Amino acid sequence: MFQRFEMQQDWTHLAAWAGVESTVATIASIESMASLRHQQRSVKFHPVVRISPTTSRREIVWMREGLVPSYACDERGAEQRSEAHAEAMTCDSCFRSAFRRRRCVIPATVLHERRHLSTEIEQQCSFALECGGLFGIAGVWETWTNDQGHAVESFAIVTALVTPILSTLFERLPVALTDAADLDRWLRIAKEEGKEPVDLMRPLSSAQLRNWKMMPGPVDMHLELAGVRPQTERTVA
Repeated sequence: MFQRFEMQQDWTHLAAWAGVESTVATIASIESMASLRHQQRSVKFHPVVRISPTTSRREIVWMREGLVPSYACDERGAEQRSEAHAEAMTCDSCFRSAFRRRRCVIPATVLHERRHLSTEIEQQCSFALECGGLFGIAGVWETWTNDQGHAVESFAIVTALVTPILSTLFERLPVALTDAADLDRWLRIAKEEGKEPVDLMRPLSSAQLRNWKMMPGPVDMHLELAGVRPQTERTVA
């Protein structure tokens, strides 16, 4: 599976960014779960920020990448459900319920994408905030229970069609959330249907892109217009 994002921050910093109480027990729990998840090479797991179903407070949990619907017979096909299209979120039976009731944020410091050139050769490039800080990727999550009664929590990231200024390079990009108020709105679940933050499922604007850098890659006219400064060397592993 193509790795589309990564996070390079310590757990204490992550907890502070996520608005989760950074106690010794909390950090130890996150680190312990991280160690266990890294042992499972066949499935990708990532830390995810969500509103706890039991406490109604923010928490950080580890989930598998690739959504497994609650009605699924098994976990097969989860990799094909790692991405949810923003324009179909309210009507796609696979993601509709999760969008209404179970939204989450995947913390990241680097976003990887495959750039499509006119030569039909794919090149990987990476996006990061100019400051190198954390940002959130909009996501939805679900719980599926297998025949043995074991609950599996999984997520999918939300992607949106890019603006015309980037359309020669990409078709879609994950929905990035950098503003604390937007993060809060995405996580908060309204009691009434129809109050979902549909307006947040949008690509980064030209103004927002000025706070981002792309690496590696030659200077591109479209990126220059957007204010994105391509880097000649990778600054993030």
